[in-house]
Amino acid sequence: MADLSPRDCRNSLESVIRDSQAHTTELEELLVLEQSALRSQDTESLESIAAKKLGCVSALDSLEGTRRELAVRAGFDTDPDGMNDMLAWCDEDRTLVHSWRSLLKSADRCERQNRSNGAVSHVRAQQIRAALAILSGNPDSTHIYSPSGTATAGHDHREIARA
Repeated sequence: MADLSPRDCRNSLESVIRDSQAHTTELEELLVLEQSALRSQDTESLESIAAKKLGCVSALDSLEGTRRELAVRAGFDTDPDGMNDMLAWCDEDRTLVHSWRSLLKSADRCERQNRSNGAVSHVRAQQIRAALAILSGNPDSTHIYSPSGTATAGHDHREIARA
């Protein structure tokens, strides 16, 4: 049995969705800045961005906990179907449904941007490992390919530099 009225649920949910959208928008902006910093290898900016991203994610986790708590208090499941049922129950004018869908789209954009940043970071890390392997005289740990795509062999194993 619900210990929350539809009106109270709607008001609380509206606040959670609004705050979640604000943090998701900020996260999306940070992810775009992060990609630029990754490409330019701006480690100082990356550190600052990482701290801000962590704050956004922490706030979003807390807001998701609040959303789940509202669902339980209103007598609904916490899964996507439960959220749809809760919105149908408390959002007569359907404005929250639109806000919720907008939030989900923003979260999806963040996820795609984060995957893209991860790919850029991964490629950059591979390049650094390859350079370090060559400098240390251990190019066998790198994969060097011919124009046909086959691995090349017979590299000279001399060190280029020693720290």
